[in-house]
Amino acid sequence: MSVNKKQGVTTLKVLCGQHWVICLLRLLIIVVISFSAAPAAIAAKQIIAGENKKIIVVDPGHGGYDTGAKGIGGALEKNVTLKIARRLAEELDHKYRVVLTRTDDYELDLKSRTAVANHLKADLFISIHSGGSFLHNADGIVIFYFKGSEDQPFARERIDAGVANVWHALQVKHTKASSALARLIKKSLCIQEHVPEVMVKNGDLVILGGADMPAVLIETGYLSNPAEEKRLNERDYLQALVKCISTGVEFFFSGTSDRK
Repeated sequence: MSVNKKQGVTTLKVLCGQHWVICLLRLLIIVVISFSAAPAAIAAKQIIAGENKKIIVVDPGHGGYDTGAKGIGGALEKNVTLKIARRLAEELDHKYRVVLTRTDDYELDLKSRTAVANHLKADLFISIHSGGSFLHNADGIVIFYFKGSEDQPFARERIDAGVANVWHALQVKHTKASSALARLIKKSLCIQEHVPEVMVKNGDLVILGGADMPAVLIETGYLSNPAEEKRLNERDYLQALVKCISTGVEFFFSGTSDRK
């Protein structure tokens, strides 16, 4: 009887020992899972937050065989626009989801650029360019928005008919907003010192016509002008330029008036 009791006590101790080992292992597993799940939960929150950000598509003009304008000093428009677009993306990235239509030196047709913005259902489309002129003293920044109007027969007729895929009809309904965006970017640029004259113009530009969101094209300067070519290669000037464009975007989303 005493032997059985001893065996029973021994067995109980073993079982209790195993129980505590099992409990400890379970606790460790829970702790490990909790720590490993935490980064995933944070990442998930970041993804959700990112999805709530407004989307801005920045389009570096030209690329590949299409070099664009060329400066006397050898600067190529395709390289200048990519440099500015990358800087602008970095400037806007803290608050918005920014997508570049091209991230390197390759060719992309006009409609494909706008299609990127339409596919993402972007909130803004900004195309970056730097022009050229036969007049070497031509200078200044020009911000274009699409000149179409809902009052134009071809546009009004197609919109009323519900033909959403007619290329120019896509931008027509955003003309007023695009004009406001252009003027707010101008307002911001005019505040900055050492920035040349800034003009806002409208034009029947194919790349803007197909954008189904407020859209502008910014000619950041004339590479054919030696002084502007030099300026468009200066780090500090480019940083000031993209800061002003970014501020104009902030004005636009905050509802700031575009009056002078």
